[in-house]
Amino acid sequence: LGENGRYSPVSGRDVTSKDLELTSTYTMRGSVWDCCLYSFLDCLGPGRSYVLLLLTIAAAATQIYFCHCIITNMIDDPVSGETLDALLYFRASIMHDVRYADMGQSRSMAAQVCAGDDGYQMQWAGRQVTIMDSVSKALKSGKRLVMFALFVWFLTIVGEFASIFQFVKAIAQLTKAKTRLVEAEARAVTICSISKNRFWAMFWLVAVPRFL
Repeated sequence: LGENGRYSPVSGRDVTSKDLELTSTYTMRGSVWDCCLYSFLDCLGPGRSYVLLLLTIAAAATQIYFCHCIITNMIDDPVSGETLDALLYFRASIMHDVRYADMGQSRSMAAQVCAGDDGYQMQWAGRQVTIMDSVSKALKSGKRLVMFALFVWFLTIVGEFASIFQFVKAIAQLTKAKTRLVEAEARAVTICSISKNRFWAMFWLVAVPRFL
């Protein structure tokens, strides 16, 4: 619409799907990874660049340490084969031994443990009662909680991968011989081009660690 609310024809070429495919957009966020794109440029200076480099190394080291904790502590099954053998031996011997049965209700110790009884015979099956109680609580709400956590984690990972892909694709289209920044409206900085060395530095030092 033109002035006074009247229709005013606009000359120019219509935007097609090919125009959208030729250009990749990425909105810079206030993160250490995105700020690395400006490191060691005149607008940032050497002092801030070294601080930014240290923060990037700290962020990457934190992610690597987190992966190390998962690999060393959360991959192996906490119930080892020896524990399972001990539980099986206990079930085949004591839990079905008539000496530890509840003679009043004619129930073995195994039936008492499964029923959650707290009779005096349970002093011989303290470990089994604890495991049974933990498993029962986990079965009530643990499955729903785990599935919800995995779903949220999956959405977060998909969003992060999409952001990384758009970041790499956007700076790849700006790759030229020299890095050049210009000041746009409202004191905003526009990246006109980046050098090939800076592109590969951003790829290996920013994009790849963000996949961890």
